[in-house]
Amino acid sequence: MTPRELFDRNIAAFNAHDPAAFGRQYDDAALLYDPQYPEPLTGRANIEKDIAAFFTAFPDLHAVVTNVMVDGATVAGEMLVTGTHQGPLTTPNGDIPATGNQATTRFASFATAGPDGTWVEERRYYDLAGMMAQLGLTG
Repeated sequence: MTPRELFDRNIAAFNAHDPAAFGRQYDDAALLYDPQYPEPLTGRANIEKDIAAFFTAFPDLHAVVTNVMVDGATVAGEMLVTGTHQGPLTTPNGDIPATGNQATTRFASFATAGPDGTWVEERRYYDLAGMMAQLGLTG
């Protein structure tokens, strides 16, 4: 599987809200850097748990890919992500109760595939403060 095919499978699993399929795209020891966490998430199980919690918080979550670039084993993808906060949002500081508000954010990901065809590292970039403001959680 090419890195681009892996990226496309990741987006399909994301939009299908399938945490197991999403998690299968990652190596058992993958590192995931996300603005929400002070330290990277490590491993497929933690990544799958994280995305499952996000699907609970935003059951209508959807990503539209706007740009993709591939350089060897690395894929850079830009997306427009929307969702309505209808369940508890799990954060490192505890759960945030549902606000019922919708958030839309541009999201970028740089992911590197390993020789076995799974992601070994991903770095995510998005406006976390802007998302929290849209949810009514900041002044």
